[in-house]
Amino acid sequence: FYSKKSRAEMRKRKRKNEKVTSQSQSQRPDRSSQPESENTDTRTKALETNIPTSTSTSTQPQAAPTPTTRVSIPPDLTSTQARKFRKDARRTARKEHAQHTVVFLNPDGSIFNDGTASTETEQTDTTDTTDVITSLPKKKKRKEFPRINDLLAEQVTEKKRMEKQKSLESQQAKIPLEIRDLHVALDCEMVGTGIDGKNSALARVSLIGWEGPTTQILL
Repeated sequence: FYSKKSRAEMRKRKRKNEKVTSQSQSQRPDRSSQPESENTDTRTKALETNIPTSTSTSTQPQAAPTPTTRVSIPPDLTSTQARKFRKDARRTARKEHAQHTVVFLNPDGSIFNDGTASTETEQTDTTDTTDVITSLPKKKKRKEFPRINDLLAEQVTEKKRMEKQKSLESQQAKIPLEIRDLHVALDCEMVGTGIDGKNSALARVSLIGWEGPTTQILL
């Protein structure tokens, strides 16, 4: 709620503001009435103020080229092996050349881009470049485990052999000692003689009883 006095003061300030605005618009110079030469001079001065001087550009320091270490990727590598190769090569290059940028080369000589390398890989001839060609990664020997079927087959074979040996021993135990002493085993060893070694000659004879010691006769 405004009183009559307040509304009168508000109308007075409004008329005063409208009067000041009309006076400022009447005093504004008309650009269309100015001569063409004055407009041209004004535009020329504006352009001169915006043109940078040659001394300001020449004083800007130029960035030094980044040294690069180039690594050739060996051919015939799977994606997993190539990824591991690049990882090891980066680690080795950073140890030897900490300030260098690592760039990988494909077997055909083109630059490999895995999405993580920067686009500034193509350097000029003045760039300090170190070529590094590392060997293929060593393949780990795969540990082989025996097959279950092979283990079961060996177990069955060993069981049959033990049963056969036990049966043979039980049969031999039934033979009397007198008959055992009558049996002698004879083993002969032959050797080749002559220039060509085609002539056979008896070299050694071994005699053994049923369970007795071995007797060797050298000829």
